[in-house]
Amino acid sequence: MRKLTDFLDELPVTAGVVFLASLIYAGTLWSVGNMRMDFHTAQIAWGASRLREVAQGEWWRLPVSTLHHGGILHLLLNASFLFLFGRALEPRLGPVRTGLVYLGSMLVTPVASWLISSLGPDGSTAGVGLSGSAAALFGAAAVLRPRDSALQEELSLEMMRLGWAWWVLCIPITWSGLLAIDNVAHFAGLLYGALLAAACLQVPVRRALAGAFLISHVGLIPGIYYCVNSTWSSAWHFERAYRARDEDTQEYHYRRAVEINPRLGEAWYNLTLIHFRNLQFVLAWETILEGLVHNPAYDKALRLANQIWEAMTPRQQRLAWDQLQEKFGDRADDLARRLALGPLPREAVQGEPRPAGKEPPRSEEDAAPPPVKLPADSLDPFRGPRPREFDPGDPQSASEGVAT
Repeated sequence: MRKLTDFLDELPVTAGVVFLASLIYAGTLWSVGNMRMDFHTAQIAWGASRLREVAQGEWWRLPVSTLHHGGILHLLLNASFLFLFGRALEPRLGPVRTGLVYLGSMLVTPVASWLISSLGPDGSTAGVGLSGSAAALFGAAAVLRPRDSALQEELSLEMMRLGWAWWVLCIPITWSGLLAIDNVAHFAGLLYGALLAAACLQVPVRRALAGAFLISHVGLIPGIYYCVNSTWSSAWHFERAYRARDEDTQEYHYRRAVEINPRLGEAWYNLTLIHFRNLQFVLAWETILEGLVHNPAYDKALRLANQIWEAMTPRQQRLAWDQLQEKFGDRADDLARRLALGPLPREAVQGEPRPAGKEPPRSEEDAAPPPVKLPADSLDPFRGPRPREFDPGDPQSASEGVAT
């Protein structure tokens, strides 16, 4: 018991951070067992970051995500790394400066990871775990060690080389698909820890350099702002559209989403539903065809296209068949069979071409359009048909593979 007390007295900050992470992990498991949640949903309930919540302004989830872990082995590995390097650094730095390393890394690493991942087609994500803070401790040790003989004894050269090898090895491990590792957070942590040590932790401290480094943290304000407002991200526009309460906003953000990432099948699907709900069958048909150009194997879009076809009048069906041939050429007949369109019009509508996005003029045969049966899983008793929610893990989605 005395040894444990001495250990906690020696490493109060590191022990506190690991205890907090363990408490959150235990709470997550409790929610899984008692609240009938899956593990990921429980993590969100306990403050982990997700685009939906961050886009609504809950930026605090970014640092909280660093305290979450994907499993017990993940937690134990990070805790071991923190105690290994924390035991070497915290007694030398003291609790205040050690706390600065942890606090800074828990802000900088998820923000960097979120912003860089938002440039990809899958949208903004941030990993979970304290490995970014572990990398910051390692980076600080790499800067301080050459001038500290006692630190050289505690952290041997071989240990440091193994550490560097691990950070580099994580890259091919991620590329191979063996593990989903947040390498951006790792290298952001390494850089942050090295800069912090060079500016603030070396003796004697150069005040001008330390002041400039501390002032640079003001950059976190625009960084967090752009995490919440990732307007260049298709997934961000998707979430804004999904949460919008009016159709004009929904349509704008869904269109921006597919302009940025045309393979975002769920956005095409939801955009089509907006037109279908308003009985704009030709416009809905054009939209779903455009989505099928980029996602030809998207089953939900194929089923929705069949429903649109069945809701059209014969005149609209002839126009729709023209559009199908125009977009798919030699593949039009094959797609028509997959759509189960039934008997096709023998000839296209004659006359002037209709401007894209416009409904054809009504004729006598269009006077009584058939009743519309909308997709059952898209109905909302208060708002009518509701756009489907985007799930990056859905194999039907063209934006899959966002792992923790």
